[in-house]
Amino acid sequence: MELGYLYLLGTLGCYTMLGILHKMADTRHCRPVVINFLLFGWSALFAYALLARQGGPAPAIPWEVWRIAVPSAACAALAVLTFQMGIRHGSLATSWLMLSLSYGIPTLISLWVFGERLNPRKGLALVAILMAILLVWKDKTLQERGR
Repeated sequence: MELGYLYLLGTLGCYTMLGILHKMADTRHCRPVVINFLLFGWSALFAYALLARQGGPAPAIPWEVWRIAVPSAACAALAVLTFQMGIRHGSLATSWLMLSLSYGIPTLISLWVFGERLNPRKGLALVAILMAILLVWKDKTLQERGR
């Protein structure tokens, strides 16, 4: 198995646990802001430990990295916070599905901005994402009518 597939499986497992832990926090009435603060605080410590494990002095961080990292961190913090707050108003299944489906947007942007090629598998995945979003929307409207 290629190393890339192992990384994908690791990502899948970690994101799965993240969703489950978010729902556990919600069922225990944890405050979303505190969850977010602790999540990113421990993430920073974990990343620092990985960096320190490499040995040697801490590397200088180029300005270009800061220009990407700071807005990325802000987006990640807001995404996690709004997700944690949102699952209080809906099901984890729907919230997590929409979060996962949102990855179609960067895919479309990377096709357009970075000139990636659209092959049949990517095209099928994008169609499946669109279909899933429509089905989630339809399911939600049917649930609301039934109430």
